[in-house]
Amino acid sequence: MAKLIIDAVRPSETGVATGMNTVMRTVGSVLGGQVGAAIVSADTITHTHVPAESAFVAAFWVSAAVAIVGAGLARLIPYHRQALAT
Repeated sequence: MAKLIIDAVRPSETGVATGMNTVMRTVGSVLGGQVGAAIVSADTITHTHVPAESAFVAAFWVSAAVAIVGAGLARLIPYHRQALAT
């Protein structure tokens, strides 16, 4: 991903672009982990604190749906091929 980012921005903006990528990746990981934990902990086996199998199935389905939405949004990002310096 870093190579794609470096190729897509001006050399003077490389630090900002890679830093923004790191921030967004970290925020996404934190939010995804917390949502997954909330879904799994919401459905437990009766009289225990152990998550039920259906909680894991629900978490995986939510993850799949979010991945599909993310892929769809990624397709909306405009693509501009820069001329390679010779």
